[in-house]
Amino acid sequence: MKKFKTAIIIFFLPVCVLILFIATTYDRAFTYVQAHFNKTENFVTKVVTVKDMSVILSEQTELGNTLQKEDHTYWMGDEVLSGISSIIPHHLFLTLDHPEYEKLEITFPTTTYQLNGEIIEFLSGEGTITKTYSKGEWKEYK
Repeated sequence: MKKFKTAIIIFFLPVCVLILFIATTYDRAFTYVQAHFNKTENFVTKVVTVKDMSVILSEQTELGNTLQKEDHTYWMGDEVLSGISSIIPHHLFLTLDHPEYEKLEITFPTTTYQLNGEIIEFLSGEGTITKTYSKGEWKEYK
């Protein structure tokens, strides 16, 4: 009888671990599919200063890190953080290359996910500078 109980434990323990693994994987996959089903990509035009660019970078970094900590949204965190690398050149353009510009008008691609009733929106790619502002006037950027 003791051998029978041991055999049952040896059999059911791996089965339980396998069921737990499958359930976790299913939950991740379901979240991924659900988020991509509700995904929209658009463009937004923003007028930004050096301070605004710093705030955008900080907020996106915080959002990306928060999403990466969650097991079922780590992939979204990766996507948010990869979008940051495309924003940094505009920040450097404004701070180092052209300090004479007070503001820039930039059109950014955005990605929006709706997940469990929560809307997650972030800048997802390299923006296009359309106008520059210095000495009290806007000029088209070439």
